Amino acid sequence: MLDEIDKVGSDFRGIHPQHFLKHLTLSKMVNSQIIIWKFLFDLSNVMFITTANVLDTIPPALRDRLEIITFSGYTHDEKFKIARDFLIKKQLENHGLKDSQVELTDKAVQFIIEHYTREAGVRNLERKIASVLRKVAKKVAEGHKEKV
Repeated sequence: MLDEIDKVGSDFRGIHPQHFLKHLTLSKMVNSQIIIWKFLFDLSNVMFITTANVLDTIPPALRDRLEIITFSGYTHDEKFKIARDFLIKKQLENHGLKDSQVELTDKAVQFIIEHYTREAGVRNLERKIASVLRKVAKKVAEGHKEKV
């Protein structure tokens, strides 16, 4: 499993790991052995599974060797439920806040989802919730007593 190959880039020596992946996916390599760092690997029964958020940054020669399966992102309703059930609770705990100190209304969460997140997943949504709660934590630390 190779996660987010679209974000793999050259290192400081100009070595590009995607070229190595392209080499591994050559049809003649699939039924043979390869030596990697002095270890012998039999790739005859190996299937590589990769993930990517965008295809544009994957070199065409590698992309042509992939069977691409696309999945749609979360809907607004799914993002809302994930935020309500998991993200807000996690970020309240991360910021040392209690339910009695802050209230993120459903309308506020929907507004964040609709106006501040454009991604298929919820990573940026969690960042935005964390940003809001950091501001609340600052107010609490400064002595603010009312629920924000």
